[in-house]
Amino acid sequence: MQLRTIKKHLFNRFNSSKIHSSWVYWTLGRKIEKATELQSPAFKEHIRFENARKRLKSVSVKTHPQNHFRSKTNQRRFLESIKAPLPAMHYHGPIEGLVDLEDGRYFLKPESGSSAKGTCSIKKLGDTIKAFGIRRKLSEFIAWYTRFSSANDVIAEELLQDRYFKDIIDYKVYCFRGFSTDHVLCIQRTPEKHGATFLPTGKPIDIGRYKTMPLAVRPPIEAIKEVAERADEIARMIPLSFVRLDFYVTTRGVVVGEVTPVPGNASDISLAHNKEMGRKWSIARKRMQETRTKCPGEDYFSRNNILRY
Repeated sequence: MQLRTIKKHLFNRFNSSKIHSSWVYWTLGRKIEKATELQSPAFKEHIRFENARKRLKSVSVKTHPQNHFRSKTNQRRFLESIKAPLPAMHYHGPIEGLVDLEDGRYFLKPESGSSAKGTCSIKKLGDTIKAFGIRRKLSEFIAWYTRFSSANDVIAEELLQDRYFKDIIDYKVYCFRGFSTDHVLCIQRTPEKHGATFLPTGKPIDIGRYKTMPLAVRPPIEAIKEVAERADEIARMIPLSFVRLDFYVTTRGVVVGEVTPVPGNASDISLAHNKEMGRKWSIARKRMQETRTKCPGEDYFSRNNILRY
């Protein structure tokens, strides 16, 4: 009985200490290194690796970028630090503060989170708000929105106007350090979700995404080229081997929406493109490890103890 108690005590100490998490981290690291020696892990395998790494206690002292950038306020601070063009922000704080927002149209989104749930355009008029085609009393809207999005803190930005279309298109650009822009994923969320993928040249490509939900309108080639070039410039300012940047092509220029170090799973990307993107990420990781070249975003990462990868 005493021996069992000692073993249980040691087991608990082992699991509650950094020894265990450091061992897991080292094991994961060795696995990905070994896989790289034989063949590059697929893009979705890199995502799994980063999702596992960000949860480990061994990275709690230096924050994983995905943990830091879950906050849209942190995203904005970082993008401001590298002087990226951003939408004007009209309000940030508890959702109850919308009471004091001036009448007008805005784009509302939760302060934290990695999904698009809760993002919507709103129109405030007196003590009412119209969203998703429904007008509610302000108090009713606040109660409904809190239940719907599980968000207490929100951000109200300027409602951007697309340069070419009635409904704004979200350009999601995948960037690997040392490579030109991989591809541009265009998403149109009104009234339903539609999408299509393009090369930086504007040529449409099939990587397995949104086959059954093509775009209702096709973005002009010049818009895709402009976004790809801007993404390439901004990605070079970020000390990460991979980053996904979201852009809007508006009447006042190309504007950055979000920066995502680790996107959602890549199960909807074809096997061939998964492997190609995984190969690029493996090479980009190696470059990040081998070089310490300073970039504009390095100071922000250092001040906030964020890991480079």
